[in-house]
Amino acid sequence: MTDKEADERRRLGGWLPSNEEQLAQYRTDLAEKARARAAHAPRTAAVEQLAALLDGDPVLRMDMTRAINQARDKGYVLGYSSIEELMVIIDYLMTYAPPFSEKSLIHCPLNAVLDWPMCMPSGYALFRDPAFNQQIKHVLDCWCGFLSGPHSREHLNTSPPNGWFSPEADEKINLSQFVCDPDKPYWGFSSWNDFFTRRFREGERPVDQPDNDKIIVSPCEAAPYNIQRDVKLTDSFWIKAQPYSLLDIFSAGQQELAQRFVGGSIYQCFLSAFDYHRWHAPIAGVIKKAYALDGT
Repeated sequence: MTDKEADERRRLGGWLPSNEEQLAQYRTDLAEKARARAAHAPRTAAVEQLAALLDGDPVLRMDMTRAINQARDKGYVLGYSSIEELMVIIDYLMTYAPPFSEKSLIHCPLNAVLDWPMCMPSGYALFRDPAFNQQIKHVLDCWCGFLSGPHSREHLNTSPPNGWFSPEADEKINLSQFVCDPDKPYWGFSSWNDFFTRRFREGERPVDQPDNDKIIVSPCEAAPYNIQRDVKLTDSFWIKAQPYSLLDIFSAGQQELAQRFVGGSIYQCFLSAFDYHRWHAPIAGVIKKAYALDGT
């Protein structure tokens, strides 16, 4: 492997376009729209709080400023050159509904905006800070609230190239499989999130061999990625030997629960941006416990 190949960064998972020129243009266009909106719209409270955190903490402010500068020094087009300009863009994203795209689909625009600063040396420090991550989560929760409301249905239509019901989009997601009604406004979906977690019609995607306890069925519309057998309580899993384990999956506070799965197998599947995001439990069992666990 050459030094250039070793230094090359790749976007995993297909959630952002691999073409950097497309992403640079996307960020530039986003910044222009954001500046236009900021001229006549008050800033969202969640973004105001994020800006206040960065303004009030000199270490976080330094890390963010340096991460932006390091990315720009590397030659990446971000669409912003300061924290203030970044806040303008993030605020614009609080009322952003993802459009369909055949070649450059971006479901989570914040990923595209922070893509390069995140992986700069100062970005690694910044995005490990608990207070910063908590505030970013607050921002994402704010955006989720918008996506759960009726104003997020901007692109739930048949008009190409952005419409999610256009012929081009239908080739990707095959809407005939899902519960929807083309005769209703927005095909019956109450919001973007309602569309994103759409339901299969009765009889679609039947569970294979439902009476065979030796068959494990994928819980979502996803492709198999990898299987890890004989897992340990603390382990190094398959993605570049990252120290990820049963304790990380269940959390340190659930060690007794995690211990029950030691020696078992882990199935990892890949969910693309075009797949619907509704989860199922296709097993002969009863869910006894469920809890949300924040990531890092």
